Amino acid sequence: MRRCWERLHAKRVQGQLVSVASLGHYIRAFSTCFTNGQVPEALTLVEAMSSTTNLVAREKAHREYKAGMDAVCGPACDYVEENQIEAPHQAARESALALFSSSATFGKDEDREDARVKLEADIEETYVQMKRENGLKMDQSLVKYAPAVVIILLAFLVDKLSDYTCDWWLDTCVQASWLLLFVYVSLTGFVIYVAYELHQRRGSVAAVNGLMALGQASTRMSANYAEIGRGHAVSAYTQHVAPRLADLHAGQSASGERAKQE
Repeated sequence: MRRCWERLHAKRVQGQLVSVASLGHYIRAFSTCFTNGQVPEALTLVEAMSSTTNLVAREKAHREYKAGMDAVCGPACDYVEENQIEAPHQAARESALALFSSSATFGKDEDREDARVKLEADIEETYVQMKRENGLKMDQSLVKYAPAVVIILLAFLVDKLSDYTCDWWLDTCVQASWLLLFVYVSLTGFVIYVAYELHQRRGSVAAVNGLMALGQASTRMSANYAEIGRGHAVSAYTQHVAPRLADLHAGQSASGERAKQE
């Protein structure tokens, strides 16, 4: 069985590998040739082969363009200045058109030209959409610093708590307070710096929107951590504290019963 599978090779149509996605196009195109229940003419088969080959080449080239642009400003990338997108767009466009020309080698010239025009329209539509999605990332450019804001808040709260609990009698708390002060002051300065840098590069509107998004992300992260902490606290209480309190209460009840009997 293994030797049988090893001998299988992917099929090719006009030199192009038949993939899972393109197989459906070939099946639909050739199925229409037999809709009248008669053997189709050779010209009809050629037209089906031509249209399908052009369609597969067009989709392959469009995927090539999309992959090239995803590496520059795709979902996994941060915001990119618009003037830095045009050059990669032109390079990816030329690469996609060249791939289409090398793949669409069957059929009439006018059919290939029509498929090429549609490919250019697809590329332009994708380019406009990716620029719009990239613009939406502008407000999210500071969100990645949300953990720093959470650390700032936590360090500040612990520092202030130690001021009223142990700083006045324990030197270790005093040293820890100085460390916490250094942490949240340093991180606050860093956040102010990146916000100022954003203001210098993109203007005050982008900086304000970025800070608002940072505040929202920090609030959500703090709420998530608080919920996780509450869950751990409840679990620890249920597993360790509650049984001991129950035993203590049972012991006190038993002692009270014995005292009454005496």
